[in-house]
Amino acid sequence: MKWTIQFFFILMSIALMACQKDLPEPETKNRVVSAAQLPNDVVSVKGESFRVKSFVKGNDVYIECIVSNFSFREDDKKGSSLGKMIVYVDGQKYNQYSSAAFIVKDLKSGNHRISLQIVDSNGHKTSLKKEMVVSIP
Repeated sequence: MKWTIQFFFILMSIALMACQKDLPEPETKNRVVSAAQLPNDVVSVKGESFRVKSFVKGNDVYIECIVSNFSFREDDKKGSSLGKMIVYVDGQKYNQYSSAAFIVKDLKSGNHRISLQIVDSNGHKTSLKKEMVVSIP
């Protein structure tokens, strides 16, 4: 009986270790680009800076925003202003994000104007806005 229980635990341990290799791959694993390869655009407004890094991969645009004195996380306790990012593509609202990094997916071939507007926690537009034109092959 004792040997059967030990054998069972050994068998379960092997099975659990084998399952660890079947973890799903992250969606962006092969799409990592170093920060040195990304273009930087900086907009300064009243002592605040709004920095945007972006790159195109296929039909998707990867965007990362760095905004001083501003946070997209409700649990941030650094005294930063809280808000969201509203993204417009070709003048039409695309989506609203509560994070500083996001992906604009499935754009059609051609040039597109992407506008980023930061709104405060009450939904009022701030003076922090950035526009860029991207070309999708």
